[in-house]
Amino acid sequence: MTKFNAYAEVTSTILDAMKAGATPWVKPWRDLPADQSGTPHNAFSGRAYRGINSLLAWIAADKYGFQSNGWLTYKQAAELGGHVRKGEKARLQVVFFKQLEIKDKNKAGDDVTKRIPLIRLASVFNIEQCEGITLPKRKMPELRATDADLFVKEMADRLKMSLTIGGDVACYIPALDVVRMPTAKAFTADEAALATFFHEAGHWTGHKTRLDRDLSGRFGNAAYAFEELVAELTSAFLCAANRVNGQLQHPQYLAHWIKVLQDDDKAFFKAASLAQAAADYINKVDEVEEAE
Repeated sequence: MTKFNAYAEVTSTILDAMKAGATPWVKPWRDLPADQSGTPHNAFSGRAYRGINSLLAWIAADKYGFQSNGWLTYKQAAELGGHVRKGEKARLQVVFFKQLEIKDKNKAGDDVTKRIPLIRLASVFNIEQCEGITLPKRKMPELRATDADLFVKEMADRLKMSLTIGGDVACYIPALDVVRMPTAKAFTADEAALATFFHEAGHWTGHKTRLDRDLSGRFGNAAYAFEELVAELTSAFLCAANRVNGQLQHPQYLAHWIKVLQDDDKAFFKAASLAQAAADYINKVDEVEEAE
């Protein structure tokens, strides 16, 4: 009997989307009702999904044509006064980790307790598969500025980010710790400018004085491509939070990412976790600045 591998199961879902030419983190946000747009979330608690679960929810919504980003368990549908429609199947498996405690001995021979993270999957339904439920209201963030250049400048100021606007190149330069952005007029739309800025801001969080990721890779190698994936996903999480239409920044790495996932079924989990940490870093700074 083949042992179930949750990492392989989740990675297979993402690989299938990529092989079909899709990037599951690129989704539209503004066309949805305000309480259903943005980041995928648990419709019962209102808590946003994070990391890998956001990506899996986007894939499921796209595959099955759901417009809502709200998901819940069979029991939660009942607790909201309704039920899952007869014949509906759970279309999303969300990931969670449980800590398993085991007894062991250290090098000195003493008894110790070790904690091992175990991955688990839970089945959930989209709210469009339910009837009679009453959803709690969710407060959705709004863009602080409608002008893309102003938005970028305001966010950079809050982050205390060194930023230059102008020219025809968008990039982050680790040696100078500087983000360079063209003006919004250089892009096809303001949202393209914002998605690009979020991508470069993702790289910016990797500096040794912040989240200290390995930024030593060179164009074309595996380390560089992996960091590009982290920045791609950071941009996706920030786009979702701000209801900005995301877009793929570096399609030339799609084939490489497919190979990385085929070689290591935990690689995407790591990239999603690092990207969530980057988005959290940016959002945390934003929240502190707003409270002061």
